[in-house]
Order: sequence, then C-alpha cells, then structure tokens
Amino acid sequence: MEFDSYLSKKGTYEFLPFNNREAFENQLSKTKQCLIISSGWHYSQINEKFSLTPVMAGVRKGKTHQKRILAADNLSDLQSAAAGQIASATSIEHTVDELVFIFKQRIDPRKILKVPRDIDALMSVGIGISQSALAAESSLEKLHNIHPSLFKKIKILAAGNPSWLLIVSVHKEFRQDAGSIIEVLKNMPDDPSAESRIKMLGLDRWENIEDTGRLNAGGL
Repeated sequence: MEFDSYLSKKGTYEFLPFNNREAFENQLSKTKQCLIISSGWHYSQINEKFSLTPVMAGVRKGKTHQKRILAADNLSDLQSAAAGQIASATSIEHTVDELVFIFKQRIDPRKILKVPRDIDALMSVGIGISQSALAAESSLEKLHNIHPSLFKKIKILAAGNPSWLLIVSVHKEFRQDAGSIIEVLKNMPDDPSAESRIKMLGLDRWENIEDTGRLNAGGL
C-alpha cells in the first residue's frame, strides 16, 4: 500500500486501514501508541471511550468541513426519497444519523444500500439500483468529470449537517510522545513523494486544531 510504504520510510511506522468498526475499535483497545485518522462523525462516537484528543483536521480546497447531500434524478421531494432505497458509502449507523437530520425521522436501515464509494452511490441512482444517494458534496465534482450526462440530471433534495472531513487524534497518554509521527503527517504536502498519498485521503493538507477549541464548535 502506497500510504504504508511512505510512512515506513519516515520511521518505524505502519499504516493499518480498517473497513470494519468493531475490528478498528478492538485495535484501539489494545494499543495507545498510535495516531487515529477517522471521520469527524466517528471521532465524536469514540473519543470519550478511548480518551482521545484531536490534533489535526484535514483540509480540502480551504475547507475543513463538508456536507453530505441527498441526491436523486427522478424524485422531486423528500417524501418520495424516504420511501425508496438510498445508496450510501458511509457506515449504516452514520447514514442513519445523517438521514434522521434530513428527514426528521428514523429511516429503516434495510432501505440503505451500502456501496464502496460516494461515486458508486451516485452512479447507482443513474442505473436505477437506488432511488437516491447520500454522498459527500464534493463527490458531485467527480461525477461531473466521469459522467456529465448523469450529473446534469442529478438533483440535490437536501443537505446534511456539516461535519469535519477527517480528524487526526491521539490517545491522551501518548500525546507527548507522538510529536514525530504528527510532524510526518503534517509535512506531507511539502514532500513531493507524499502528494499522491494525501490526495488518496481526499485532502490537500492538514490543519492544527489542537488548543483552538474549534472541535467543540465544529458541528460534530
């Protein structure tokens, strides 16, 4: 993996990706000597349980926050969207939370079609697999580039609550010893060999949010 090979050149670091929340949190319970890269939503779910403190936030096009939008091509209102299948790349739990914000009611999780990426959620609308898609607002730009005809038909029905793009956090007991690896991540935009790696995360750079108090006011 490119990200792992980059980190290994900077020290005795290892990148461990997870696509299963239980496995991820089980790993956190076993070790405190690590940095955690997670969505803002996930950070808000686990920071107290694992005694985490935030140190940096991801930045894309000058922004640290994003909204998830509910999009469709053949629907004109939220009531119709609530009755149909909704594609989403985020976890079922996260998706349900976002949809409660949008619909002001709980949606049956069985109506959620889990897909690998935001662009897949939008594409599923185009081929009729789902009636609507919950995806990051930024994914519309990608859709415009790869499927302009579908982009022209897509309608934004609603927008979710703003949330942080990505949060880098650390166990409070490890914070004083985590300076080196934090600097490795922070300096990625200035390292030509790391540019593609940080783009893999959908980011341009990292921004320090430690001691700013912004996290508590950031819409998590």
